[in-house]
Amino acid sequence: MRTVRKGVFGTTSDIDTYSNTYTDVDIGIRLRDERKKNRYTIEQLAKELLVNEETIQAWEDSLALPADKYVKKIAKLYNVTENYLLGLDK
Repeated sequence: MRTVRKGVFGTTSDIDTYSNTYTDVDIGIRLRDERKKNRYTIEQLAKELLVNEETIQAWEDSLALPADKYVKKIAKLYNVTENYLLGLDK
């Protein structure tokens, strides 16, 4: 099931199942924390995902949510589950 959800700052992103327990801000913080924990710079991660640095910054600042394909890639890079990144698992 796919849902379309308004982001914290009014951006619209679609993700697979999403828990109302967490906000987009929580996801942005989790993405930033995991990036730092895995010792990636924004520049390195952007190159790895083939996106620009502003895109990574927008995800981490909760201005946008990453598309499913990027959530999958990030989860694999960080060795965590997609559900963890999206706040569905703790």
